[in-house]
Amino acid sequence: MKKILFTSAALATALILSACGDSDSDDSKDSESKKDAAPSYCDLLEDAEAQFEEFDEGDFSDFSDILDTFESLADAAPSEIESDWETVMEGMDIFVDAVDDLGMTVEEFASMSSESDLPEGVDASEFAEVMADLEELNDAKYEDAGDAIEEHASDECGVELS
Repeated sequence: MKKILFTSAALATALILSACGDSDSDDSKDSESKKDAAPSYCDLLEDAEAQFEEFDEGDFSDFSDILDTFESLADAAPSEIESDWETVMEGMDIFVDAVDDLGMTVEEFASMSSESDLPEGVDASEFAEVMADLEELNDAKYEDAGDAIEEHASDECGVELS
């Protein structure tokens, strides 16, 4: 159970940063020319780097701010990664809706280490059903979308999302 909880709590991170630290950027490219591809999107990425790092470390305390940032990035995404952002946001919506259906916040959900940590009023059988439903987020399309976003951030914006 603990593994399932941890995996689900870290899901949002995996959606975006599934391959952090594994990118093969070419440092010889001029970062200014990379920014020319989509300046507002790249600027948003640069501004969000600290949030990505905190989120990657499992800090969900500012989840609503992080979700707002992801939505802004998805809205500003250049056409070549627009569908990847749509996929990521679909996964985020599934995750947030599932947690909301339990009557929990993402912060409460992330802080759980076992089913015995369920907040008062959350039914254990409903929790188990929601956890089973979240298995759909193990689909490779979410990891692939995160990989594409990370590669684009590195190649086109000079931003490492790790």
